[in-house]
Amino acid sequence: MKRIVLAFLFFALINVLSGCGPFVEIKKESDFTIEQREKLSVIKVYDRNELPAGSYRIIEQSIWGVSCKNLLWDPAANRYDALKQLKMKAVELNGDGLINVQCREVNNDLSANCWHSFTCYGDVIQLKLPKEKEPGRTQQPIQLL
Repeated sequence: MKRIVLAFLFFALINVLSGCGPFVEIKKESDFTIEQREKLSVIKVYDRNELPAGSYRIIEQSIWGVSCKNLLWDPAANRYDALKQLKMKAVELNGDGLINVQCREVNNDLSANCWHSFTCYGDVIQLKLPKEKEPGRTQQPIQLL
C-alpha cells in the first residue's frame, strides 16, 4: 500500500512540475521582427469618442489577448500583459490600433487552464488617411488663367 501511495505522489509531483501549459496562445515579443516591434510600441487603444466617424475601418472584430498565471511560480497575470497580447495580435493583422477594448479578470479560469487570468477583447482598426495624405497622391498646383 505504501508503494502505491508513493507512486501516486511521485506521478502527481511530476505532473505538477511539468504541468500542462495554458490553453490559450501566449505570444512572445522576441518572435516579432524589428518592424513589428516598432509598430507594437506605437499601436494605440482608442476610445470610440476619440476618433471621428469614417476615420477608421474595423479589419477584425472580437480578438482577445490573455495574461495567464498557469504554474504556481509564474508571474501574476495582469491587465498590462493582456493588452500587450491583444496589441501583438493587432500588429500581426496589420492594424493601426484597437477600439471597443474591454478587460476582465478571472480566478481559477479552468477554460484557459490558469490559476488567475486577465482577458482583454477588442476590435482591430486601420486608420484612414485624409485624401491629400494618401500614398501616391499629390496635390496638383492650381493654374490661374
